[in-house]
Amino acid sequence: MRTTVADMVARGGYFRCECRIDRQTLEHCVELMRSIPDAVYPNNWETVESIRSEPEAGFLSLTVNRVQGMIDLAKSLAEANRVLESLSPDFRCEDGFAPLLIASDYHQDMGEEILSWLLRAEYLRRTAGGSEAIRVERGRTVTLNPQRRGKHPNPSMTQVIETTDGDSVVIHTLARDHKADAYSVVSRRFVIGDTVETGAYNLVYFGQVKQITSKTIKTEDRHGERKSFTLSAFAETNWNFDLAESRQRNANWSD
Repeated sequence: MRTTVADMVARGGYFRCECRIDRQTLEHCVELMRSIPDAVYPNNWETVESIRSEPEAGFLSLTVNRVQGMIDLAKSLAEANRVLESLSPDFRCEDGFAPLLIASDYHQDMGEEILSWLLRAEYLRRTAGGSEAIRVERGRTVTLNPQRRGKHPNPSMTQVIETTDGDSVVIHTLARDHKADAYSVVSRRFVIGDTVETGAYNLVYFGQVKQITSKTIKTEDRHGERKSFTLSAFAETNWNFDLAESRQRNANWSD
């Protein structure tokens, strides 16, 4: 089967295929696969060298998800650059996400803790680095990208959660403004006794914060029903919570 790089990109998916391929297209494939960082596909270099060592064979055993992976990587790098352009324009991601960490260290040195944490959290999310908890001082913890439960543990957005046991929780979120095509930092702080959102369907349901720890937030509604939220669940619901707007929404629905 004769194919082209364009065919491979269009095909996408996650499968292997054997392709009869001309020399020029083979060279394109080599360059294409060479452009994917080893950190993403650790055996990429060996694959490229294997192709080069048998250039006359005319066959290429290609893992097509490598091509799709390159496309996904390019999109992710573009988003990371939007973050840097918005928050730290002196830095830029070209061949990888390391500049996010360099920018994070820079802002840490400048005393800009929140921005530093958010850039590190963005790096972790872009590289599937998981969650990270930092104990700043006794009773105070900073959690970067708290993991979600279930089949999709990776966070849907970059967030940093500051918790002070028995006192307060602060949610910092990298929020994208699609109209401006830029990112900004949105922060919300809640203390014991504050009203928060505990759920929503047609109406928004409220509860009061009763307990705050480095892992969970517990609430109680006006009927005495208690709920316990993981940091990720609480942050996803309340990262941009506005009590007045939520009450207005309920009033509009009731009318």
